[in-house]
Amino acid sequence: MKKIITMFAVLFMVMATVVYAQGPTPGTGNTTVYVTNTDSAGPASVTADYINPNGNTDFTDFANVPYAGQAVFQGSTASLPPSWSGAMVLSSDRVVAAAAVTEWTGGATGGGKWDGITAGAYTGFPGGATQVYAPSIFKRSYQSSKITVQNTDTVTATVTVEFYTRGQSTPVHTVNAQIPPGASKTFDVWDYPQIPTADPTEGPDTWKGAARVVSAQKVAVVVTTHWNWGSSIYSGVSQPSTTLYVPSIFKKKYANWRIYSGLIIMNPNNQDAQLTFYFYNRDGTLAIPPVQKTISAFSSDGFNTRYSPDVFGTVSNDWNGLAVITSTVPVVGIVNNIWRKPTQETASYAMGTADDAATKLYYPVLFRKYTGSWEQWSAAIFQNTTDTDATVTARFYNPDGTLAATAGPITIPGKGAKGLNTRYDSDPGEPLASLPADWTGVAVVESDQPIIGISNLIWTDKAAGYNAAVVQ
Repeated sequence: MKKIITMFAVLFMVMATVVYAQGPTPGTGNTTVYVTNTDSAGPASVTADYINPNGNTDFTDFANVPYAGQAVFQGSTASLPPSWSGAMVLSSDRVVAAAAVTEWTGGATGGGKWDGITAGAYTGFPGGATQVYAPSIFKRSYQSSKITVQNTDTVTATVTVEFYTRGQSTPVHTVNAQIPPGASKTFDVWDYPQIPTADPTEGPDTWKGAARVVSAQKVAVVVTTHWNWGSSIYSGVSQPSTTLYVPSIFKKKYANWRIYSGLIIMNPNNQDAQLTFYFYNRDGTLAIPPVQKTISAFSSDGFNTRYSPDVFGTVSNDWNGLAVITSTVPVVGIVNNIWRKPTQETASYAMGTADDAATKLYYPVLFRKYTGSWEQWSAAIFQNTTDTDATVTARFYNPDGTLAATAGPITIPGKGAKGLNTRYDSDPGEPLASLPADWTGVAVVESDQPIIGISNLIWTDKAAGYNAAVVQ
């Protein structure tokens, strides 16, 4: 039986007209899908079908992928019409993992506050769910979101999307749609005047919210947000949990802010969520005493290392850490990490749950590109979800499946985390020194304790992030 993994491929998205009142315009987007084979028994035969919004296949591509190798499906080289956007379905005779990276160029906002070059990334879905949450969306002139829903079922999906103002329990607008099998549909907040641009407590041009997607058939969801200085994508969350894991958050301020993080949590229950935040240093020690907060029923809230001094005020201004968040009722969450380098860039990922923890993680794409100066690099970050020390080995593979570098065994303390960076851990004598200067490949991380991982992809002019893949 073939294994199916579904994902969106937003390709050649062109917005020729810049309308500042309707949020940032990112320019032209191209998506590249990276696929790795997780089965060491042999190569995987992979088929990639590009599905248009009507559910028809416009193009099919093929690849044979060795264990831990990498196949690359580029939208820009596929035989597709200009301005095409749609979805992708990957089929394989072995279990595969995948990640998509979308890069936009030529963006404009009317305010001229960015360089017009941004990126976002997300992990492919091995299936779908009948209820998916988007904890963080925006509708304001400098920041706006789109929710893309793909039907992973074999029959037409009847989908309902509910939009909520942050802090409120009643939807401000509800949209119903029919989506053919394999196809996707995008719900742009600016298409619905019923969604306000003003937050009721913060005034004009400040709206922020959340969404819930409900379907009788299984669907997958990604959320794309464009700022007037960056872009991000995160995967919708289908499994609320009373414990959330956050592998990477930052609070770095020297003379000016360098990196900071926003944690956004949604409570989908009919009773309040009593949250306890445990912020850890990477060595597993608590950075500050636990912090408690409450999120009302059917509501959401955000906690930012820069703008929430009541939560992060006593955390060091040179902090690269992690968190465990417990709740009295199941909740969902995402993280936005913001770099200022010197233009601001953003990477997002979904908070993990116990179901996302595993003893083997896959990173379908990482980069290292140095040609006299740094152009691109990546970090694979993983969090120990237990109180017991974890022994971890990370192997980095070339696209042909040959081993490029090994890091480990590494000991990660209980509640701690570790990051391996293809730039900062690749000098002579360091774990990744054997990586080529111009390298794109895969990482497989194995542990004797359950871990959760994310990746940050960094360019000199943009950034992206995605959740490490787990094969159950």
